[in-house]
Amino acid sequence: MCTLEQAIVVKPANITPDRERAKRVIADIIRQAGGEIGKTKLFKTFWLAHLFYFKAAPGYLTDWPVVRMPRGPGIDKADNLLDELVAA
Repeated sequence: MCTLEQAIVVKPANITPDRERAKRVIADIIRQAGGEIGKTKLFKTFWLAHLFYFKAAPGYLTDWPVVRMPRGPGIDKADNLLDELVAA
């Protein structure tokens, strides 16, 4: 079993995270929540999904950044991703 510190990997600055994959994960979380979920719960679920995936499978669920926020983990640039999902 690894610690959270071992799970954190610093990526080179020139690699762009996979925006579409992050949006697919967010859309799946919303779908499984019945179509509605609060932002805080969405953020925590996104983070937990990454932790469970890391424990169960090799690699990462997505390479989208998770950021520190006052009430726990957050999705970096979440408003932009959610706006793109709504527009699609």
